[in-house]
Amino acid sequence: MATSLPPARRPARKALSPIKWFLGVLTLLAVIISCGGLGIFLSGGHERAVIAPNPTIAAVKLVIGVVLASVGGIIYAAGIATRGFNADFSRPITQRFARKIWLLNLIVSLFLQGGIAFMVSPLFTALIWRVLPGQIADIGGFFLPLIAAQFLFIWLLIWQPLGRIIIHRRLEARGIEAAYLMNGILLGLSDPSKNSFKKMTIVEEDLGMLWISPTSLSYRGDQIDFDITGDQVRSIEQRADAGATSSYFGASQIILRYVEPAGAERVVRLHTESEWTATAKAHAADELAERLRSWKLNHDIAHAGSSVSSADR
Repeated sequence: MATSLPPARRPARKALSPIKWFLGVLTLLAVIISCGGLGIFLSGGHERAVIAPNPTIAAVKLVIGVVLASVGGIIYAAGIATRGFNADFSRPITQRFARKIWLLNLIVSLFLQGGIAFMVSPLFTALIWRVLPGQIADIGGFFLPLIAAQFLFIWLLIWQPLGRIIIHRRLEARGIEAAYLMNGILLGLSDPSKNSFKKMTIVEEDLGMLWISPTSLSYRGDQIDFDITGDQVRSIEQRADAGATSSYFGASQIILRYVEPAGAERVVRLHTESEWTATAKAHAADELAERLRSWKLNHDIAHAGSSVSSADR
């Protein structure tokens, strides 16, 4: 007696709808367009004086930029070196980490973005001062690099090393050997039924690591643990979370639905945590989803084969 499983149907990958994506970036785009449009509106068709950029002011801006960027770099290095100003890993850390990383990111981003804007503004001003009035060119020369820096720091995930350190230190404090951590996948969990926009800090509600073996998925986190087999997994889908910035760069987070040993169904959203950029995070989510689907398919094939062998006997 021979049988075969039907081809696995790949779950739909649900990215952000065009409307949600548009609304998510509308404010920043409006600022950029308004900045350039205001200068064109005020200068268009009118006689205007052309005032060349002042070299002394440009030098002062450069110095201010270097100082601001240096302060931001020092605070960033201190945040990494002190593990986000966290010393106690014997108790749950995710919520404390979320509050501190939000504040650290705000401070460091302001200094670094301001530093970049001040350092680059003389060049931008020199490029646009023949097109726009002197005062508008000076303002645009500062705010255009500032806005570009804001986009850069949304895309660039500068706290990736800190997240890795926090997860490793917490799991080591829970008794997991460092050698074992080398084989795990850095992961965050969140509840897909909750609106991520209402979270003031980070989307993830638990941080930990996932191990994939031929027979099971094992997760060890800050407060959540689970070990599940292929039989317990009901579905592996991908759906973009509008509250996660990586979704605006193409990420569709993994939604894992499984049945606990007691019989209750649970749904968790998986967030990869080892990437340096939002686009890399999107690719990592796709790769992990594909790996999980292959794992589930292999389990189902093996399970069907063992069932057939038992029937033949």
